[in-house]
Order: sequence, then structure tokens, then C-alpha cells
Amino acid sequence: MKIAGVVLAAGASRRMGRRKALLHNDSQTFLDSLCATLGAGGCDPVLAVVAEPVLEIEEICRLDGVQLVLNPDPSRGQISSLRCALLRLSPEVDGAIVVLVDQATIRPDTVRAVRRALEGHDAAVAQYRGRDGHPACFGRALFDALQSQAAEGGARAVIAACEQSGRLCRVGVDDPGVVRNLNTPADYESFSGG
Repeated sequence: MKIAGVVLAAGASRRMGRRKALLHNDSQTFLDSLCATLGAGGCDPVLAVVAEPVLEIEEICRLDGVQLVLNPDPSRGQISSLRCALLRLSPEVDGAIVVLVDQATIRPDTVRAVRRALEGHDAAVAQYRGRDGHPACFGRALFDALQSQAAEGGARAVIAACEQSGRLCRVGVDDPGVVRNLNTPADYESFSGG
């Protein structure tokens, strides 16, 4: 299966006070780290959905082989960024695996496990110690549903419908990065050890 990787990085990062995409995980920006992880996990193509100013992202991030996708109105929420990415995918792409930009420690083996789980299902979601997180992977059969009014409040409604129909696979992984969200400077300071 040809599965695209999508990093949602268009949020305003208001609580953090600076763009999460440009925070660092060791020597890499969060955005570079996640794009590399998706590539190492077998995703092709890899897309990063960002907001203006795009030039700042292009100047600081390496983004080797990554397609930048501009969300012109990220105030509409994460679903708007996912929709922007889905519209850019070619017909031969069978699905999309989605991560959030602040989850920069997700491992390539986690990406591979969620990708594999999509075979035979419409959606797959990583789970750590019983908690759902990201990556989440959506098969092409769900692309229309993700663009529909039913998903206006987010992809959770689409995932819930898959669960009810038995077409969702939860993938237990030993990777705390799937449920890590860094929203404030204190979160980041704790994460970076400083």
C-alpha cells in the first residue's frame, strides 16, 4: 500500500508562545524530526501542513523531499489542515498517516505498525497504555468522510464511525510519544530537560 505521511503543523501555538514546528528535539526541529520519522516509517509522499509565514519554516527547516502545504485558514481547526493535505494527494495514494507537530518523539517502528494495521481496516490508531493517540491512519475509503460535514468537528467522528462498523484497528505500542502533547513552555522545558 502507498501511504502518505502528514504532519499537522499549522496551529497558532498560542499557549506555547512560539511555533511548535520550530522547537527542537535534539539537533532537529520538531517538523524535521517528524518528517524524517514518517519517511523512515515508509510513508511516501510526506506532507507538512503549515500556516503563514511559510518563509520562516523554509528558512529554518531542512524539509528534504517534504511537500509543504499551506492551510490558508488554520483557525478552522486541525481538520482543516488534514483536508488541505488530502486534497494534495494523488489518486495512487491508498491512505494517509497523520501526526501532530508536537509529537516529535514518535518512532519509525510505531509508524510502520500503524501503517501495517491499515491493511484490512479503514482506519488505524496508535494506542499507548490504553490511550488513543497519534499516528492515526486513514484509508482512501474515508477521504470523502473526512471532507464531509460529519467531520466538521474533527476526525474523531470518522474514527468513531469506523469503530462502530468494526473497521477500526487500535495498535498497542510501547511508545509514549503517541500521547505526548506539548502545549506550554513548561511542557517543552520538561520535555527538553531544561
